[in-house]
Amino acid sequence: MKKPKANRLSEETKKLILRLFKEGLRQRDICEKLNLGKSTVNYIVRPKTREKCKERQQKRRTVFVRKIDSFFDRQKNKIKDPRKMWKRPERRFKNKVRSIFRDANDSSKGLDMKTREQQVRDFLWPLNEKDKYGNEFPYTVCNFTGKTVSVMASDGESDAMSFDHIVAVSKGGANNLSNIQPLAQRINEMKKNDTNEEFFSRVRDLTEGPAYKEWLSKR
Repeated sequence: MKKPKANRLSEETKKLILRLFKEGLRQRDICEKLNLGKSTVNYIVRPKTREKCKERQQKRRTVFVRKIDSFFDRQKNKIKDPRKMWKRPERRFKNKVRSIFRDANDSSKGLDMKTREQQVRDFLWPLNEKDKYGNEFPYTVCNFTGKTVSVMASDGESDAMSFDHIVAVSKGGANNLSNIQPLAQRINEMKKNDTNEEFFSRVRDLTEGPAYKEWLSKR
């Protein structure tokens, strides 16, 4: 049976290794007791070993290697940090509005949120509190897919909406309504910092690829 590496040990196991070592147990004995490799135990109990190991990893790790490591080391069923979860669902719209108007330091301090919220409402639902499709708050339409989305849906839900910068701020785009479009959250996550044209080009490449054509032929 393959022995686990140090970076895949649980925090409880790491603490146990350190406790046994402080109690005077030799590294060899710890290896036998916990069925671990010598390098794994040495990595945990020797700070200098950890530093040297990290230095070697940084030298050899290419972008490709980092992506492979990220894939295999990702946590399954990762529990979300409760501090980052929506504790007050009624504030979802306000927080999404706040995300539009953040400054270069990613701060929204000093914003008149009441005015900003009304501006966004007028932008999304300009026709007697309806959009051009007849939807009322909190529903509108994804600018790319034409499907109905909600500004009040939780992150990860199929109809969740997020505001997208048509030109990313990192590329010189402005934090104002003229540079904003409503997108389905999952579409926006795929678009990332692309312009609309760049994203559409990627989609075209996907639909012209063999995997998509194979899927299409089976429908």
